[in-house]
Amino acid sequence: MATYSLHTHSSYCDGEAAMEDVVLTAIEKGIHHVGFSSHAPLPFETDWTMPPQDLDRYLAEAADLRQRYGDRITIRVGLEVDYVPHPEVADFQAHHVYARALDYRIGSVHFLGDGYPPASFDGSEEEFRRILKQSYGGDMETMSANYYGRVAEMATQRCVDVIGHVDLIKRWNLNEQYFSGAEPWYRRQVEAALAAIAASGRLVELNTSAWRKGLSEPYPSEWILARCRDLDIPIILSADAHAPDQLDFAYERAESLLSRLGIDASLPAFAAKTT
Repeated sequence: MATYSLHTHSSYCDGEAAMEDVVLTAIEKGIHHVGFSSHAPLPFETDWTMPPQDLDRYLAEAADLRQRYGDRITIRVGLEVDYVPHPEVADFQAHHVYARALDYRIGSVHFLGDGYPPASFDGSEEEFRRILKQSYGGDMETMSANYYGRVAEMATQRCVDVIGHVDLIKRWNLNEQYFSGAEPWYRRQVEAALAAIAASGRLVELNTSAWRKGLSEPYPSEWILARCRDLDIPIILSADAHAPDQLDFAYERAESLLSRLGIDASLPAFAAKTT
C-alpha cells in the first residue's frame, strides 16, 4: 500500500475537515507523507476555492502542524492551481500563488467556456451541459479539444509540478452519453496533451476519486496510463481526498492496476526532499 497522500482538501476550500484532522487520520492510517493541496485562490468568487484572505493563515497552520507532528509524519504544503487562460487570472496567480514558497503545485483545468468569470464544468452535470451548449454549440469534440488544449498549455507553466485528473472532461460521462473515449478525434486530443506533458517533465496523477464518483475507471483511463508509461511520464497515486477517511481511497485497486501496467508510482521527489 502506498504510504503517501498528497492531493488533499481541507476546510480552507471545499474539504470537510480541519487540517489537523487530516494529519491525525493520516497517522492512524499509517501514511508516512501527507500533503495539503487546497484549491488555490482565484481573482473571482467561487464556492469551492480558498478565499484569498485565508492563504496566509493556511500556510501558517501547515507550518505549525509540520512543527508539532513532524516527528510522526512528513507534512508537505502545496496548492491545487486552476489553469485559466485569462490575463487577470495570470496576473493574480503570479503575485498570490506562484510567488509563495510551496513544496508543490497541482495544476488542474476545471473551467471551460468563453465567458469571464469562467464556469466550472466539474460542479454539476447541469453546468456541464450549459457550457457545452452555450460555448461549444453542443459539439463535444470542440469542447474536448478546448479542454485538452488547456491541459497541454498548463503543462508548460513554470510552477506546476503535477497534472491533476488529466481526463476530468469525462466527469459526467458515466454512461458514455457524451463520447465513448475511443473516437479518433478524442485519442488525438489526448495524445497531443500527453506529448506536451512528456516534453515538460511534469508528473501525472492516478486519481482514485473517479471511482468514488461512480466512474468505471480512475483519472486517467487505463489506456492513458499505458501511454504515460510508454512516454516515460511519471505517475503518482492520489485520492483527491475531501475528507480524512478518503486519504487512501481505493489505493489497493489503483496499485493493482499500476502493477498490471508495469508502472511504478513511488513517492515523488518533491515529497521526499529534506526540508
